[in-house]
Amino acid sequence: MYLKQMLVDADYIDDGYLEKYLYSAFPASLAKKYRAEISKHPLRRELAATQLANFVVNLVGPSFIYRMVDSTGASANDVVKAAVMAKDIFDIEKYWLQVEALDYKVSSDTQAVMMTRLTRLLRRVTRWLLRHQENVMEFGEAQKLFTGQIKVIRKMFPQKLPPDSQEMYAENFEGLIADSVPEDLARDITRCEFLFPATSFIDISQTCGEKLATVVEVYYAVGEELQLNWLGKMINQLRVSNNWQALARESYLDDLAWQQRILTANIVSSSDKSGSAASKVQRWSKESATSLSRAKEMLAFLKSEIDPDFAMFSVVLRELQALAQQSVAKN
Repeated sequence: MYLKQMLVDADYIDDGYLEKYLYSAFPASLAKKYRAEISKHPLRRELAATQLANFVVNLVGPSFIYRMVDSTGASANDVVKAAVMAKDIFDIEKYWLQVEALDYKVSSDTQAVMMTRLTRLLRRVTRWLLRHQENVMEFGEAQKLFTGQIKVIRKMFPQKLPPDSQEMYAENFEGLIADSVPEDLARDITRCEFLFPATSFIDISQTCGEKLATVVEVYYAVGEELQLNWLGKMINQLRVSNNWQALARESYLDDLAWQQRILTANIVSSSDKSGSAASKVQRWSKESATSLSRAKEMLAFLKSEIDPDFAMFSVVLRELQALAQQSVAKN
């Protein structure tokens, strides 16, 4: 009810892009027959806001909006807008309905696993949109910028993933197949585990004028060079005992993804268009040998710890930030 009241006053609630939420407040036969009349309904904003609030909460849970407000500083209205964008550019709703259609065909536990993977992707992309877009995009603009390119990136997986991620992909995919999930849906759901950086890939490609495939390859090559996939897994495994630590863990994951994005963009923008991704990263490694050795040394120290804590990850992320900043300065 509180979220609905906030959305009534949102500057985008009258956007034609959200009309489907207005019409969903009525039986389908009425919405089809009286479309023009419904669009002029005196309570159209209240109806659309109610339906939109219900949809978002039903999809991602009652705490999603407020946790996102706490962790990003965005308003509830901005979070809802970013979540709707993320849902649509990644076709979350389409896959969600396919998972629901498997009622009594697969176990509820299997459905829960698939839904969790969808909501995890939605949550992380929502954070990305809130934190890394200087100018707030409109719904149609986000669709135009991301949707088609994300479909291209989907088809690159798992082939362009690093070896450990390919193993994880195979394990998760085979697990869903063993649980009687249709092959196409199992493949799409498994890809969701690795699609979070897609918005960064597209952003870098657009900014640097580099092919999307090359950006993806450089991103994972620099991740392998610095063992960033391992670092991300370790951050995910951090035990939290209070809300501050939960916020810190989310921030660490954001920071890690952002540093990898900056490093990728710098390597791509400073290289000529020829040459493989591996050669581009190798050249950057030689040019950044001194600062790179310091970051690798800190990662080695972290790896040797039996039970690393939050402070250790904070120090390592600071070293990665320094490395990224030095890379920017050189360019």
